[in-house]
Amino acid sequence: MRREEKPIAGVRYISRGAASSRSSHNAKRHQPAPPPACKASPIGLIGLFVLPIFWLILQFNVDLDRGVSPALGNLTQVEDALSKGVLRVATRVGPLTYYTSENGDIAGLEADLARTFASTLGVGVEFVPVSTLPEVYDLVRRGEVHMAAAGLIVTPERMEEVNFGPSYMQVRQQLVVRDGMGDPERLEDIGNAFISVVADSSHAETLQALNASNPEIVPQPMDKVTGTDLVAMLANKQLDYALIDSSMSRWAEKVFPEVKVAFEVGEPKDYAWAFPPGEDDSLHALAVRFVEERKQSGELERIINRY
Repeated sequence: MRREEKPIAGVRYISRGAASSRSSHNAKRHQPAPPPACKASPIGLIGLFVLPIFWLILQFNVDLDRGVSPALGNLTQVEDALSKGVLRVATRVGPLTYYTSENGDIAGLEADLARTFASTLGVGVEFVPVSTLPEVYDLVRRGEVHMAAAGLIVTPERMEEVNFGPSYMQVRQQLVVRDGMGDPERLEDIGNAFISVVADSSHAETLQALNASNPEIVPQPMDKVTGTDLVAMLANKQLDYALIDSSMSRWAEKVFPEVKVAFEVGEPKDYAWAFPPGEDDSLHALAVRFVEERKQSGELERIINRY
């Protein structure tokens, strides 16, 4: 039998339930406040994406100021070619630039010159053939090749994009016609007939300049074709007139008897190799010496006459 306890005078008694409730309330009151929620700032998020891009652009410009192509890292053009053991050369397929002979050998004026130049460096050569002139210049500008040997004519517009080497051959631009188109002696004799040219070429620039003073001269730039293609289209009566280099017209008259030279247009033009833009002239300087030495020895003329 449970004995009933008598209350003691002056003592305040609290029930078990009340005590537990008060203890829980006190514990909650003394707990530390939770940290504030983290909110992402739109400006901060933009910065995370913009800053890396800004750094890459800045680094690209720094490399150009130093004269080093970003594609080559910290090496000069010559150092990169020597370290890889190969000279990368952009070119275009054509009978006077680069082609594969019947026995499988690489031939062409530009191919022979570039191969000879590479041998003076003690390296091999790797050709990167493309179809159009814009592709050639893009490879050079981006530093994906060490140079371009592709039948390039030096123009003021192109000089702002790449570094040209010394002239190794001068040519004249000539109007060629097919049989049945008469014997014009000057541009005025053909009226407002279309004159076909390779798009983005020096020939297109020549006709555009002439068109400014003589609106009857109508250039017809053609994409994704070469001078060889224009000659073949003339022979097949798909075109009436075309403007090409004298080196190409000599080849054309041998291969297509129905195509003939009418007259020359403009001043003589220089053929030259193109090098990446920037202050790095290590390869350019060697090309200058190479061309000058081959001119003096007569080797350059012998290679040119081969084609």
